[in-house]
Amino acid sequence: MSGAFLALVLVAAACGACAGSFLGVVVQRLPRARSLLAPPSHCDSCGTALAWYDNLPILGWLLLRGRCRYCRFPIPASCLWLELAVAALSAGVVAAVLLLPELRAGWLLVALLGSGHPVLAAWLPLLVAGSVLLLLAWLLVAVVIIDYRHLIIPDELSKGLQALAVPLAMLAGSNLIWAERLDGALAVPWDPVHWLRAADVLRGLQLAPTAAIAPLLLAVALGLAALAASLPLARYVYGHCVQERWDERDHRALVRGAWWFGGCLAAWTLLGCAALLWLPFPPARGLWDAQALFAQALLQAVLGALTGWWLPWLVAVLGSAAFRRNAMGYGDVKLFAALGAFLGPLGTLVAFLAAILVGTLVGIPARLLGAGRELPFGPALAYGTALAIAAGPWLWPWLWARCVAPWVLP
Repeated sequence: MSGAFLALVLVAAACGACAGSFLGVVVQRLPRARSLLAPPSHCDSCGTALAWYDNLPILGWLLLRGRCRYCRFPIPASCLWLELAVAALSAGVVAAVLLLPELRAGWLLVALLGSGHPVLAAWLPLLVAGSVLLLLAWLLVAVVIIDYRHLIIPDELSKGLQALAVPLAMLAGSNLIWAERLDGALAVPWDPVHWLRAADVLRGLQLAPTAAIAPLLLAVALGLAALAASLPLARYVYGHCVQERWDERDHRALVRGAWWFGGCLAAWTLLGCAALLWLPFPPARGLWDAQALFAQALLQAVLGALTGWWLPWLVAVLGSAAFRRNAMGYGDVKLFAALGAFLGPLGTLVAFLAAILVGTLVGIPARLLGAGRELPFGPALAYGTALAIAAGPWLWPWLWARCVAPWVLP
């Protein structure tokens, strides 16, 4: 296992270096509404297109000694540092997935579907969960850099992730870190896993995955209806209460963003419920019930996305009305709605509180030291999400024993 572990970590680092090279293009072009593909990589000084060997991650910069081959114009060292940082981050993500079974909990379903082939059942959860979490980590790197530099989170990142967040979160299984086990080991009263149980006259409460369909549809309908009802309030707050009042274009963008989120969430909810009813799941083997695992991952992803929208949305609207200034950027709301699918409802709450803590610890000293610029909240949301996923396997038992169990258990 040590040889395979080292090989996978090195492959992840190599892929991360390549991703870091591409992210350098993303953070330069996307905020300026430029194409990511055309023109191809070129020198910013002389405009000469770079050869493939000059674009080699890390090695290209080192071999050129940080200067253009043709005009000797300096290549920013930030390109090299970004590639190194993303390579190290990628290696860490894959190492964590290999070492922590909790990070691939949702892929118990895949292990069941691939149980006929032992190698497939063993490695498919690792490969898929690792790939999804790598993509999420790379996207968050782009968000952190762009938001820090430009105080915006491009819709291509936030809305693009919203469109795929629910199925990707179900594949990664990271949202199950904060979920109750199907056997009810934690017995958290508010966990939606209870929606998977139905009363039986002879045997009491039994797993019944399709029983979760009705409450899930009701929760989504109420959440999206409340969102639609809150849009006029948001229009009034941002049009009359804040100092930098929005124009009509800003209001239209807000409505489009809300409907985009609602449409994506409703579509995946309906598809997931249809799959629960008609997808041919393998037979259950005790707690190894593929249909129940699928239903639990769906519940966590959908309700996590709803929680991820409503937490910053309430802060944004109510905080802006109270303080007469924008309390939170709308891009933060759209981003965290997508991240919530990867965290589940409880993990989303933990990540949001961690983001507020990070933002406070960084923001207050920056204000006192006279940094003189607005500090974005997107990086804090990214750090809070990373903490909730990476530290969840240790943080949740500690929170349960000291903060939750004394209040919910007799």
